[in-house]
Amino acid sequence: MYSDKDKIEIRNYEREAFRTLKKLENKEKKIPSSKDILYMNDFILEEFESDGDSGKLYLATNKYNHAEKYILKHEYYDCACNEFMYSKIGNKMGIKIAPVKLFILNDLEDKFKSDFVCGIKYLENCEHISLKKLEQEKDKIKNWQDYFKMLCLECLFEESDGIEVVKYNNEIYRLDMTASFKISDFYIHPLAYNYKYNGINIREFATKNIMDGSMQRTEYRIHRWKSDIKYFTNNYDKKYLKDYMETFELFLNVSEENIEEWVNILTIIYPNVIGDYFKQYFKNLKLDVEQLLKLKEKELLAI
Repeated sequence: MYSDKDKIEIRNYEREAFRTLKKLENKEKKIPSSKDILYMNDFILEEFESDGDSGKLYLATNKYNHAEKYILKHEYYDCACNEFMYSKIGNKMGIKIAPVKLFILNDLEDKFKSDFVCGIKYLENCEHISLKKLEQEKDKIKNWQDYFKMLCLECLFEESDGIEVVKYNNEIYRLDMTASFKISDFYIHPLAYNYKYNGINIREFATKNIMDGSMQRTEYRIHRWKSDIKYFTNNYDKKYLKDYMETFELFLNVSEENIEEWVNILTIIYPNVIGDYFKQYFKNLKLDVEQLLKLKEKELLAI
């Protein structure tokens, strides 16, 4: 275990190493004008109490519009990239995911572990909702079908810790999508270490591991998807299966141009390899989804 002093030294080393890398990568790049990028200096910060596993959180309130609030995640390097990409893709598919913004720290970096900070829209006075409660209140929830699409997204995007769904203003939203895709804090932090250990450059090794996770895995994925569809039909009312299966088709509407646009925003703060990962990951994921839907059309998929 690291001491508190060691943790501070590691944090400072990694932050400066990532900044050096991004200074080099962004040398010819301009920060785009985007509604997805916000500046910390425009917000008032206060600690946000949470019993989750995302570490220390802040509530950021816009100085000029107090109705605009975000919950800031920064303790783990994968929070911002996974939350951002999940939100952009899910909303493009027409599924209500809490909007996510990326924050530029300005001079407030001492409050945050990393420069990879995201803000999840604060849905004030929202309430967690279960399937039982959803079915009881369907007539009061505009997008109740999204619940079953969210279950499919959990499978599609390889989430590992379940789903969190809340009701807000007569609609339901997904929250907390950090544990998604195949990228995690474990793979990202070694990118800060650009030196050799036992003859292996750590950054190069980490880059290879990250990109390996983006490769096409058709056989594995289709086997898992078929198992999850079987589980769904055995544990949920079959009348909801149409909404579940429609999610795969909706994913095909997300274009490579969409991914490119979001990645260009993401890599203003992340190493470029994270953008390369997402481009390759979603390209291969789409190919695997197409294979699944072909099986469905041929009635080889028992649903």
